[in-house]
Amino acid sequence: MTSDHDRPESVLAAPGQDLAQLHARQELLAQHGVCVTSPDAVFDAIADALAIATGFPYAMVNFYLDRQRFAGLHNPPPESGLPPVDRTMDIRHGWCPHVVKRKLGLPLHDVHASHRYSGNFVVDAIGINAYVGDPLIYPGTNIVLGTVCVIDVHKHPESDADRLMGQVEIATAEVMADIRARVRPERLTEHRAASGSGGRSGATPFPHLPHPHERPGLTPGRSALSPRALEEGNRPCPPPPPPSSSRT
Repeated sequence: MTSDHDRPESVLAAPGQDLAQLHARQELLAQHGVCVTSPDAVFDAIADALAIATGFPYAMVNFYLDRQRFAGLHNPPPESGLPPVDRTMDIRHGWCPHVVKRKLGLPLHDVHASHRYSGNFVVDAIGINAYVGDPLIYPGTNIVLGTVCVIDVHKHPESDADRLMGQVEIATAEVMADIRARVRPERLTEHRAASGSGGRSGATPFPHLPHPHERPGLTPGRSALSPRALEEGNRPCPPPPPPSSSRT
């Protein structure tokens, strides 16, 4: 039987960057003060929790801009012997470009099960054999900001695909809820001035912050955020690079 994941229109080569979509993504992220050019403690914590929940060694909160930018990233520990990945990747590499294009989740328990997915730069670079990704679609629009995904060097049973996809979908919801809850920088300044506070107490708090004793874990109705996110907060974001005037 041919599944939705094997339809020809779902497995075309990753498209070149669309400038209109790029500008729309940048505008939405800027409106919410989301930094994509440096690590984000909240997204890192969600990636950490997702890796624990799925058992995958790598997890990413990936914004699809001039490059794929992993504002949230979980790398395997040094003792695992697995190589760490960088915070950015070419927009043509990996399987996230397919998820962005199709606007649907993509569970690949074995990337070699189909020749359409087997030939990939990431397979050759670090030997990835399994991928599960879900699109970050901004509510009320058709704009895909990026993806949330996990990758593994080991193949996984096909029977576990639904569970893994469910965990990634929960993390996607966490990321989108956090994005929408963030205060725009100009509104935050106005609010602090009105309240007479120069600290975080004048800002609208994130709706998912757990008590410090809570362990990160991705379960319905429970936060993925860890004490590390509470301690570090969000790092300052430098201005994003201007988009290229030509398609990749």
